[in-house]
Amino acid sequence: MSKYKGIESSEVYSLGWNVVMVQFKCCGVDSYKDFDFTGEWVQPVVGVTLETPIACCKTLPTGATLADFACATSYDETLSNGMTGCYSEIWSRSFGKTAVVVPVLVVCGLIQIAFIVFAISLAKSVDEEKVRPL
Repeated sequence: MSKYKGIESSEVYSLGWNVVMVQFKCCGVDSYKDFDFTGEWVQPVVGVTLETPIACCKTLPTGATLADFACATSYDETLSNGMTGCYSEIWSRSFGKTAVVVPVLVVCGLIQIAFIVFAISLAKSVDEEKVRPL
């Protein structure tokens, strides 16, 4: 998290984290406390210092008043996703649902086997069509 620069950064690392935190409604790997030791994202907004990244807010601020940034100035579970870690959220939405993941992996495996069989048969047919010297 040491490379995270905040919601206004255009760096790839920060943009990636912002997208993940907004889309999955989570904050950091484990919680907003992952950002405690990185100070580059903390920039005074409307005269206050942020405790959690703005991307961790349940609703992103739209104005420039102190009330709009209440979700990031101090942790409040009703306004922030600060205690929901992105790791557990992504895991539960993807690999945590075995009823979805297992059939998808089986289909991928069958497609891979079909490609292998096709490649072997293609290589065999090309080998048989070679002109052999008399």
